[in-house]
Amino acid sequence: MDRLLTVAAVSARAEPSALEKAIAMQAVNWSSLSALVFLVYDILLTTADEIEFMWPSQWTWMKLVYYMMRYIPVGVQVSALFIGTEITPQFHYTHRDCINWQIWLSCAALFIVIFADLVLVLRVYALYVENHWIRWSVGAVYAVEIIMMAIGVFMGIPYIEVDEICLTTNMPWTYLFFFGSAIVFQLFLFGLTLYKFIMALKEGWGTTPLPMLLARDGTWAFFLLTLVIFAYGSLHFVSNGAYAALIYCWLISLYSFCSYRILLNLRKVAHHSHPSSFSYDGETGSLPIFTTVPTLDPRAVEYLDAEPEQPNTVRFRLADRASRILQSNHLRRQESSWQSVDSLIQMDPLHQPR
Repeated sequence: MDRLLTVAAVSARAEPSALEKAIAMQAVNWSSLSALVFLVYDILLTTADEIEFMWPSQWTWMKLVYYMMRYIPVGVQVSALFIGTEITPQFHYTHRDCINWQIWLSCAALFIVIFADLVLVLRVYALYVENHWIRWSVGAVYAVEIIMMAIGVFMGIPYIEVDEICLTTNMPWTYLFFFGSAIVFQLFLFGLTLYKFIMALKEGWGTTPLPMLLARDGTWAFFLLTLVIFAYGSLHFVSNGAYAALIYCWLISLYSFCSYRILLNLRKVAHHSHPSSFSYDGETGSLPIFTTVPTLDPRAVEYLDAEPEQPNTVRFRLADRASRILQSNHLRRQESSWQSVDSLIQMDPLHQPR
């Protein structure tokens, strides 16, 4: 097995020259700095939202995940600046030091990807709140992804090869498990999100705040994360080794960015919208009354006769019984989705709506 891993790790590509290494160090240095600046800038940009929507909430484990995914990646990126960049030669690292640095960065990337994917899993849970089979399936696939990524990293760490300035010269083939499982999992989550959104549009509730938010965030997160993980893996196995770390900090930045942005956006939409309530007297046959905030799906207003009664509420009465039945089904779906997002806001992903 050791022989197989060693042979697979050795590439036919030529060893980078001293000039190529110097150019690569500069490129890695500037790429790492750019990724760090991007992340810090976005953190500063969203600080006001964090203060408004995150600080007042109670401390739970999901809130802890939010802060970990927002600030730990900054520290990881700062540490990554010390290897494979222009300042590396000043520290006179030994070969053992370089290997230890690579172990740290590999484990940090694994940690960040696992917790970022947890946030994405909760986003899908919010869409399939009533489908327990899908929820269990997503959880099982997520567990398989973690196992495959861990196998890829921990089996490959002993066979990482570095040079005197800690540039990775050869990457074990087992890291394909890490990159491949991450990409496949993103495709899986995106497929579930897209399917649910299409079905929601057909059923008439796809433009309500929660489905729109989850579909939008799911789309840009899928393309960002798939692109960066594919680029990172390609550089490791296609480049001559000198540029292997060019995308590492961008991987960390974008996974962090997607995670805390999704949680902040959920907080925002929950702050500005609330579940609708429904009441109907079946004995008297009186028309049902729906009470909700003005951000209810605008198409619902087309079926209802809007009649404001309070500053923060709008009371709607249906024109006929058929419209009443249609709208009650719509609002029950919306309320069911809001029960799921409430579980996220309360940082309890295992919450089951009663």
